[in-house]
Amino acid sequence: MTPAAAELVADIAARPARRRVQLIIGSAGSGKTLVLQEIRRIYREAGESLAQNLMPSSDEKILIVDNGHRLPDADLVEVSKLARAGTHTIVFATESRPRQSAWSAAIESLTWDTPPVILTTLSCDDVGAIAAEASLELPNSTVAQRVALISGGLLDLVLVALAAGPQPEAMTAAVADAVRERMFRLGGQVLSTVAMLSLTAPIGSAEVAAALEVTIDRADQLVDIARGTGLVTGPPELNSLVQQGALTALGESRRRELGRAVLDALWSAGSISGELAAELASHGVLDERLVEPILGLALSPSNRSDGLYELAIHSGADPLTTHVRAAEVKAITGDLRAAGADVDRLWADFDSGESVDRDMRLRAVRISACSAVASGSAARAAELYDWLAYTDGGIPQGWGIDAPLAGLIHLAVGDANAARRVLAQDAEPEVNSPFAGTAVDRLLLRGLVQSLEADSSAALVTLSRAVGLAGTATAPLTPDIPAALAAIAALQVGQVARARSLLTRVPADQWPPAHRVRLSLLTAWVLMAEGDEQSVHACLDALGPVDQVRDQMTLATLHIAMARRAGDLGRLHQAWDDAAGPLGEYTVDLFGLMFVGEVWVAAARLGVVHDVAPMIEDATTLLAALGNPIHWLTTLHWYGVHAAIAGDSPKELIPHAQALAEAARHSSYAAALASAGRTWIRVLGGTVDAAEVDAACRGLDDAGHNWDATRLAGQAALNADDQRVTAIMLQLARSLRTHHIAQSEPDPQPSEPSIRSAMSVLSEREREVVELLLIGLTYRAIGERLFISAKTVEHHVARIRRRIGAQTRSEMLSMLRSMSGE
Repeated sequence: MTPAAAELVADIAARPARRRVQLIIGSAGSGKTLVLQEIRRIYREAGESLAQNLMPSSDEKILIVDNGHRLPDADLVEVSKLARAGTHTIVFATESRPRQSAWSAAIESLTWDTPPVILTTLSCDDVGAIAAEASLELPNSTVAQRVALISGGLLDLVLVALAAGPQPEAMTAAVADAVRERMFRLGGQVLSTVAMLSLTAPIGSAEVAAALEVTIDRADQLVDIARGTGLVTGPPELNSLVQQGALTALGESRRRELGRAVLDALWSAGSISGELAAELASHGVLDERLVEPILGLALSPSNRSDGLYELAIHSGADPLTTHVRAAEVKAITGDLRAAGADVDRLWADFDSGESVDRDMRLRAVRISACSAVASGSAARAAELYDWLAYTDGGIPQGWGIDAPLAGLIHLAVGDANAARRVLAQDAEPEVNSPFAGTAVDRLLLRGLVQSLEADSSAALVTLSRAVGLAGTATAPLTPDIPAALAAIAALQVGQVARARSLLTRVPADQWPPAHRVRLSLLTAWVLMAEGDEQSVHACLDALGPVDQVRDQMTLATLHIAMARRAGDLGRLHQAWDDAAGPLGEYTVDLFGLMFVGEVWVAAARLGVVHDVAPMIEDATTLLAALGNPIHWLTTLHWYGVHAAIAGDSPKELIPHAQALAEAARHSSYAAALASAGRTWIRVLGGTVDAAEVDAACRGLDDAGHNWDATRLAGQAALNADDQRVTAIMLQLARSLRTHHIAQSEPDPQPSEPSIRSAMSVLSEREREVVELLLIGLTYRAIGERLFISAKTVEHHVARIRRRIGAQTRSEMLSMLRSMSGE
């Protein structure tokens, strides 16, 4: 019993002769009958005479009524009169019927001077106590909690569960059977009402009246009766069993009929939730109106599942249309590969000759194009838009509102004319859409076309405007997002800080799911360009699954770049081997040129340039098709300079240096690289002019190439014949590195106050290795400078790490910088 019921029984047992009027309210299965049985026993043992009906005789002073909610209105009136007369003891047990006037009047009479006893549901502790009283041993408190949830705390269901225990599965099955049996005992309208109230939607009397075609008064009664069962107000665990039992009792035909009636009732009152739509569809209600709510539910990552897509597809009146819409939701939620595969299976239907809505064609092409770009094949995406433009009997149809997006993709694969044609059509209403997403694409396209001009200074301004506009609009499904394209364009001309700003305008937790990994990788690339190795690793550690080829290629190239900058040949070999798959699947496009360049340099360092020659040729061919734009060509030539240096091929450096010199007439960025290229050629030839190297290095640093600047200074120190010039170059390398750390990294915090004094434990040769290591020289370069082998340098580094107590290479470098005062 609940505490209130136990207190009532104890009081009656202590004072059975006391006259009282007591109301007991509880749902079906709450234990009302058990309480009344105990009260009857007490009165009989006390010698009291119990009335046999609602009209007690003169010697019958005690009236006990069970299931008072079932009494006719006339009988409820008689009970009210008897209660107000105060001549009899009355114990009246009932379910709640608040919207029935006669019942409410009787309740008012029964409680005029005594509050009712409410039989609440049993808690987890109550379940444990009942089990202990019945000598049932539960394995743990979790089982008791499970019983309380599946039974809703209703006493009769708790007893059913405990009788079937102690295994949770057996308990659940027993409760499910009991609930199902109770459903079969309910009347038709009550059963339908229970089924409706078990849905996730907020169902009330108005919806019940509409669905069952009854009056509002009758609907009120039905809702009261359904709630009185105690089965529709419990926890989700019980509700699930109730819903299953009610639907089974209804039968398939009646279930679908009722589901459609519920849909009609709710639809007339407004839209329905995705949860309810999914429920109705899973119960066999197939209706076009369910599609959008279900797909809206699938947009939530926590709810995304193939089951929702299947429900939406089966609910749609037009399977082709619904398949496309379901694939679109998959793409938006980040599953571009699956979305592209779904659309690929539909192309035969699009080409079947049957009339297909053009909007569906456009949606399908957009989904497949986005999937193709993410899969590393922008060329395939361009082909899809070309197909779209010439469907319907080969008559040119154009790209509609997707024209800016199609222009972007064509420009990415070298077709600048297509991009310019789109911009030339801006005045046409169909192309110049008022939607913010299309306006963003149009700004992006204009900015990228501006980047093809000799003077591309306006390009980044336009691209930044596109990023700003995208921040205020709901982004549609696109192959890339403005922040990514604008950041790449900024990195192409050394504007690292601007790239970081563009990528961080939108908080990471608001990045679109389809592009979250992409933006994380580009952020890591910017951090690498800033020299913040620790943050790069933190960024990569936080990455989720990398499923798309484009992202896999970016990640592989990032590992290659990090290994090359660390001068770790073994790590570079491993990164190169790991990159074989993504690089083999990737097709070069405009926005991957910096990754191609990094691969080129690594291949030269490893002596395998022939393996990437086709990729380099594709890149140069693409740029030639675009008119060799300085904005995009300059960095690739700079990578060519480094490839020549890494491959010990000074002669191959010359054409790239000449191309940079030609570009320098139009670009200050190219001028800085051209100057550095000329200087590097002379340094490699043994001519080291301190002033010239200083100017070249500082120009590189200003152009966003701090690591290159430091390396050039180190190379000059290595090749200088004059020890005084060597010292100047070493100091230059150190100052560049120190300046960069001060801007982009927090000061390292030594773990102990005496860490700086640890430099004293190093030998003179080890200190020389440290000095060269800190300016970024490789083991081989350090060995050449100190006239020892690279293997010996590696042994020195291992000893240095042990002596200063560093656990990792990055920790060692951080400690050494602190020791040397950087």
